[in-house]
Amino acid sequence: MPYHDTVYNTRKNDNEEQSAELAEKRLSGAGLKSPFIDKVISLIMITKHQIAPEELDQQYLIDIDLSILGKSQREFEEYEKNIREEYSWVPEEQFRAGRQVVLQRFLERDSIYSTDFFRKKYENQAIRNIENSLASRR
Repeated sequence: MPYHDTVYNTRKNDNEEQSAELAEKRLSGAGLKSPFIDKVISLIMITKHQIAPEELDQQYLIDIDLSILGKSQREFEEYEKNIREEYSWVPEEQFRAGRQVVLQRFLERDSIYSTDFFRKKYENQAIRNIENSLASRR
């Protein structure tokens, strides 16, 4: 997705909205039609992870976005380390609590991944990675 995380600031919570606004401006300026622009905006906004993706393209986009959760333990731990660096400005206790909430939400879903392909490929490892990460935060 060319505009996913185009605007990314860990101190803000409107990155997707700003990215969508930028995409709309640029795509409109390029003469693209509203249905296409609306689709791009919906794909950007679904990456907020606030609602379950319903359309197949949204499901694949979110599954791709979450694929890191199901990578090898080493890759996942490196990802977690990078997330901590991105949020280095957040005090440790606050970061741990917030990260725990985020990760726990994934475990509370019926399935982390929406598509069969990603579920078969990554679901079990993602659950192990998340459980290990949560256990290490206690």
